[in-house]
Amino acid sequence: MELMQLYLKHATWIVYYVWDNQNTGHEPRWLRGGRPTDGVSSATEAHEARFPGLPCNTLPSKSYRHSFDQTPLVTRTKLTLLHFWTVSTYYEVRHNTLGTGGEMMDSESNPVGSCDFDRKPNLEDMEAPRSCHEFIVIYEEGDLSYERWRSSSYIPSKKYRVIMIEWNGDIAERIGSGYLQREGVFKSCRRPMEWKEIVLG
Repeated sequence: MELMQLYLKHATWIVYYVWDNQNTGHEPRWLRGGRPTDGVSSATEAHEARFPGLPCNTLPSKSYRHSFDQTPLVTRTKLTLLHFWTVSTYYEVRHNTLGTGGEMMDSESNPVGSCDFDRKPNLEDMEAPRSCHEFIVIYEEGDLSYERWRSSSYIPSKKYRVIMIEWNGDIAERIGSGYLQREGVFKSCRRPMEWKEIVLG
């Protein structure tokens, strides 16, 4: 548990829960076999430094438990969903010539990262030289050296790993991934960064 708390402090803020056909209770399983204490002080300190002013709740809302319960059994047995809270942002993607990804542009049209498509976005977006997409921030990219792990205070890295998503009802689907400069989270297109509940399928 100590190592998990250190990881929450220095690399990520996400606590993953799993919805699948092994769920027998009223809550999803925590990915690592048991739920960490919500609001670990060191992790909270790091969260406030990363995303000032945003909430830091991590527990699943009951509405998603209800949605999962209402899923037809034949479908549910084939589902494995990751459930978590994280930061959601929007960026324009300036497509490369191959259409396999592109440069991420912030609200001021400055480059703040790059991404690769797992599959091409919808046709309307691909016909334009740029398209605006939602990205969720997953973890900090950087060296998790012994000194950083054991530091008494949070040491930030320079960039984040992000996933580009599209929504299919209440379930987000990954369509790409990339890297985002640290300051880029403060210059989201369409709307400011948002602390958002995600169910990823």
